[in-house]
Amino acid sequence: MQEIFIFREYLVSHWGLVRIDNECVFDSLEKAIACLKNEARNEVQPQFRFSIIRYPLNETDPWNSVEEWEYLTNGTLLRHTHPGCEPEEIHYEGRFSVGEIVRIKSEIEFPSGGLVFDNVGVVYQLPEEADHCYIVVFITEKGYVSHLHLPEAALSRDGIVVTEENQFLNVISEHLKNGSIAEINEIVWGGGVYVKNIHPRYYG
Repeated sequence: MQEIFIFREYLVSHWGLVRIDNECVFDSLEKAIACLKNEARNEVQPQFRFSIIRYPLNETDPWNSVEEWEYLTNGTLLRHTHPGCEPEEIHYEGRFSVGEIVRIKSEIEFPSGGLVFDNVGVVYQLPEEADHCYIVVFITEKGYVSHLHLPEAALSRDGIVVTEENQFLNVISEHLKNGSIAEINEIVWGGGVYVKNIHPRYYG
């Protein structure tokens, strides 16, 4: 046997951590796919994924040869990664502006980027030619200020909902739009800043 195929069902978290709930090993891709079809459900459960990993045996550095297929729970292929696969080309049309509140797409909607689950953020900086990615500030599910470098295709104006927990995004947006962001830059880039601790200062 030159390779094995590992089928997994796992729970995903906001930051990519996984909890493996089911794991089986097969000697062919066909058998692993048959297991996937047997486990597939009628609906998509956003917090769960399936995967099939092709793992070569008897190699000194096998992880450089791993191939993986990731699926939603209804059996739809989410992404396929393999050695030598090229990242998708990033397109930039200038659709968003500094201070604009945007929706950050989930990886289900945009598999090559974004967050595990939808979130809302504020455009902090426009793309530079080197990477064509916006810097977007957002608030994590734990209530901390954070940021990501995201391509335009990972952002949307549709379905934006600023919850009570995310109200500080409106403050950041206003400071960016009126040019006074320096007043709260320490908070935006402070690292580990808990939003609830700064609410009294900015909401009166």
